[in-house]
Amino acid sequence: MPLNMTSPTSPEDLENIGRKKINDGDLRRGVKLLVQAGKKYEEFGDTLAAAKVYKYIGLKLLPNPTLKEKARPFLLKSAFLYLHLISGEIEKYEVNLFKLEDFCVNVIESFAILNDREKLNKYTKEFAKMYEELAESYFDSDEIESAIVAYEAAYRYYKFIDAEEETKSVAGKLIDLYGKISTEYLGRKDHENAADIFYRIGYFVKDLFGYDEHYKEMLETAAKNYEKASKMAYAEGNLEKTTEILLKAQYAYLLARKTGRAKLIGVNVSRMLYQLINSHRSSGNYEKAYEKMMRLAQALLGLGKLREALAIYKDVIADSPKLDYKITIRIAFLKYLAAEKEDTDLLEKIEQIEFYMRRGDLLKAFDISHKILDGNKELEEFKKKLYEAEGISSTL
Repeated sequence: MPLNMTSPTSPEDLENIGRKKINDGDLRRGVKLLVQAGKKYEEFGDTLAAAKVYKYIGLKLLPNPTLKEKARPFLLKSAFLYLHLISGEIEKYEVNLFKLEDFCVNVIESFAILNDREKLNKYTKEFAKMYEELAESYFDSDEIESAIVAYEAAYRYYKFIDAEEETKSVAGKLIDLYGKISTEYLGRKDHENAADIFYRIGYFVKDLFGYDEHYKEMLETAAKNYEKASKMAYAEGNLEKTTEILLKAQYAYLLARKTGRAKLIGVNVSRMLYQLINSHRSSGNYEKAYEKMMRLAQALLGLGKLREALAIYKDVIADSPKLDYKITIRIAFLKYLAAEKEDTDLLEKIEQIEFYMRRGDLLKAFDISHKILDGNKELEEFKKKLYEAEGISSTL
């Protein structure tokens, strides 16, 4: 039976009305409409839309003490629909790795929210094996980029369930693959992409050896290649690109514990950014000016100039309160702190934030960064000053 898109009882209409009811405070009526929408989506074979609706219902019911228990069946329903989608995707001739990752993450999130450790561990382990098998298949077919994406997913899942032997095994494979790619980039004198790869390798090296000389050496290699790339961009007269690359170099040197070099680069990139900010303001391009002001705040944070960095951030956020700006300032500070303390646990949390940023899930990335600040008493002073800059109470 074809779906009548103009019908007032189409699943899309029911979903839109249901969401509006919930936003207007009528939770019960809104949920009832969304349940109808979910059932209709299932009838018409739109499993993904149904899974999203059921998860949304569960998340809306969960905070309500009287309806909390009713959230469980909806979150379970959503998880099992996503599992159905995973089965369908994995059977395709060409697997869409981005879709597959989204489906897997939604399953994991639902069981994590329900605190169902048994199912959480069971499916996390299954996903890890699934991705490792996919990666090996891609590698055998010489599809190296896809192999890396799949291996990284397997790595995250093995790590999540503390499967130490499997985690180290996959990490070793990723280091080898990334090493081959970095050699190709260096052969083409593509120093920026090579540096990105060395920086990425550092993540796995850190997990194998801790925050030791192996990790620092890899980050210093990344930093040196960023510097070479910045010189090439500067020679081309591209100041915008130069500052972007130098900022990466500054933080790579920080993490490599080459503080003198990091400071020198931080001072130089700050001067360039002031120049760009004034140029964009003069031309009336204020959004671009705000973007460069955020880069300046990052550079100043890397120099340990917290007060000056947050003063600039406060000016930006007052006129352009973008969520990615809020996440960026938190990551910059956390990286500075991780380098100062040589803290692998903090680096791991930063990686989680950046993972969700790469997926475009800014709300999740922000939520993780918020929890890091709330869960560490050593960060109280920074949190207080940050919240002051954002114009909110530090008790929130």
